[in-house]
Amino acid sequence: MILPPERRLSSATLGGIFLGFIMMMFGFLPQAGSEQPLPIWVWRTVAWGGVLLAACTIPAKVSRRDWARKSAIAGLGLTIVPLGLLVTFSVMAGRVNPFTLLLGFGVMGCVKGILFYSSSEIKSCFAQAPAASSSPDTKGS
Repeated sequence: MILPPERRLSSATLGGIFLGFIMMMFGFLPQAGSEQPLPIWVWRTVAWGGVLLAACTIPAKVSRRDWARKSAIAGLGLTIVPLGLLVTFSVMAGRVNPFTLLLGFGVMGCVKGILFYSSSEIKSCFAQAPAASSSPDTKGS
């Protein structure tokens, strides 16, 4: 079953907002202790990447303007940077685990999101004007 573009768009924007909030949660949690393999600034970069992703994706959910689509693309593109940074530091620290694999899937998800927002059928969702009343014009003749 293939969903109409409007439903897929709604799912993608909610997914982007959810990913942003998850990144904020992980990045702003206190990371401390001698076993911490990553510097705190890496986690804060991830947290601010989540803030940026959520802030750039919310307009795509609320507004169907083309600038909102481009904002979501920019948010996803910029989110790749902190996720990639975290993957790089995890690999350099020698800690390749399921979390690192999950981060790699997050990067791939952001790339897929950019391709999704760039597709012609989704562009057409943003090009449409909001639906006006569908009643026919019944002025006298």
